[in-house]
Amino acid sequence: MEVSPRSKRSGTRCTWEIRKPHPGLIQFVVVFPDDDFYIWREIEFHDTEKITQNIGCTGELPENWLQETQRQREDRLDLQEEDDGSVRET
Repeated sequence: MEVSPRSKRSGTRCTWEIRKPHPGLIQFVVVFPDDDFYIWREIEFHDTEKITQNIGCTGELPENWLQETQRQREDRLDLQEEDDGSVRET
């Protein structure tokens, strides 16, 4: 995991923000006093239903963003299992 160079300063007071650049992405961000920031964690959504429910975003979903329903995802994973012979835990 990449460590922010600013984390070396002991006692720096920071704030946390949750940013939603688009409906498929949520970022947990540490903001430093000089407005510099560090993305601590990102969560990506590719489930169509979750993307639809993620409101309050600052931008639109990128054109090339993978979206699939639960059924489409299960079908894709089943095909991958057939191709590589692996067994998916349910």
